[in-house]
Amino acid sequence: MKKSPLNRRPLRLQVNLHYDNAMYTGTVTILSEHTMYIETEMIIPFKSEFKVLVALIDEVIEVPVRVKTLKKTDRYCNCMGVELINPPPYYLEFVSRMTSIC
Repeated sequence: MKKSPLNRRPLRLQVNLHYDNAMYTGTVTILSEHTMYIETEMIIPFKSEFKVLVALIDEVIEVPVRVKTLKKTDRYCNCMGVELINPPPYYLEFVSRMTSIC
């Protein structure tokens, strides 16, 4: 996973995770142009690919990702780091807007 500590922004962004024909919820706690850190009760298997759906006021951004890290707290995995797979330009614009606010 690419590391970009200067461009990572902490936040609490509610998202939907579309994996294996099902929808789950999660909270993005760290965001960058190349990675996301997501807290969720449904941990998706390591190296799996899925889509993160970010709902904005007037659109939904669909971002393809791959699970790169899993974090365990209190015996349960409830956080995962994902790398973005060819993020769409509108996602990069969204990250740019978020980093200028934070």
